[in-house]
Formats: sequence, structure tokens, C-alpha cells
Amino acid sequence: MFAAATGRVLRTPLAPGFSCVGCGARDGRLWTRAEGWSVGRCRNCGLLRTWPVPDTDVLRRAYEAPSYFGARTDGDRDAWAQRAAQILSVLPDASHGVLDFGAGEGHLVRALRGAGVHAHGVEPSPA
Repeated sequence: MFAAATGRVLRTPLAPGFSCVGCGARDGRLWTRAEGWSVGRCRNCGLLRTWPVPDTDVLRRAYEAPSYFGARTDGDRDAWAQRAAQILSVLPDASHGVLDFGAGEGHLVRALRGAGVHAHGVEPSPA
């Protein structure tokens, strides 16, 4: 998702209805667009999230796709370390930690921890 990230907050306000799940603020700005998704950033606490939130069917199809888990294995440690470095290079501040929602088998979380970041992962897929 961060391949095309610019690392700067764009000035475009997000559509009405934005509500930060971190602090409840309603002021979000478009942060970046990448790989067909938009990422919004809360102007109060800095939380980044997909916006608008994908509907349940879109998420279900994404998480059930065979490629969701099969792209990389833990053996690709260099690739995961590079991905972690790429993500950290565009985050405004990772000092409070990173939550990887849709963490799969946790490879990115391990790479982030290896980079000294307090990281946790959540995986909603039953696969």
C-alpha cells in the first residue's frame, strides 16, 4: 500500500463521515493514494487508516484470496525488512508503535520489531 506514498499530508479533506477510531476526531485529510486505496490521516492524533472503509464483501474477498497469505514467507526476511523500512520512511511518527491490521502470519510485525518498533498485528481472516 505504501509503494507510492509521498510521506506528506495532502490538503484534501476526507469525505464527510470520517471518524478516527483512535481518538474520535472528525477531521481527517487524504494522506496518500496507492494501489487503488486511499489512506486518510487524523489531524488530531495522526492515525493512518484506509478511507473510506472498504465494505465487508471487499474485505472478505481480499482476505479469502489464496494470494493473501502466499506472497512471501518468513524466509524472505530481507524482503520483509525492506518493506518495514519503506513503511517507516513514510510514517509521520512510529514512536508510539504500529498496529498491522491484516497481519497475516506476522512477518511484517516481526520485521518492524526487528527495526526497534513496538509493533503488534491482528489478523481477522480465519484462513
